[in-house]
Amino acid sequence: MRHHPDLMTHLQRAEEQVRNARQSWDATDMERCVACVGHLQEAAAALQSAQQLTAEPQQAAQNRERIERLQVSVKRLGRMVDAAIAFHRGLALQAGMDEAVITKGNG
Repeated sequence: MRHHPDLMTHLQRAEEQVRNARQSWDATDMERCVACVGHLQEAAAALQSAQQLTAEPQQAAQNRERIERLQVSVKRLGRMVDAAIAFHRGLALQAGMDEAVITKGNG
C-alpha cells in the first residue's frame, strides 16, 4: 500500500520540529525554552494531522512506530521545558520575595 503523501509530509514536519526543539533547548535560557515550546507545539500539530490520516488500519500499522517515537520525543522534551520554566518562575518569585523581605525589614 502506498503512503498518503500528506501523511508523509506531516510526519516529516513533526520530525523536523522535534529536531528544531532539541536544537533550541537550553534550560538556562528562558527565550530558548519558549522557542522550544513553539517547536513542540508545531510538532504536536503535525502529529495530530498525521494521525487523522491513518484511518486505514494498514496505514496506521505501517506508521505506528514512527508516530509513537515522535510522541515520546514531544512528551519528553515537553516535560523538560515545563521543568525549566517552573525553575525560572521559581527563581523570579524567590528574587521578588527576597526584595520584599529586605524592603519590609528595612522600612
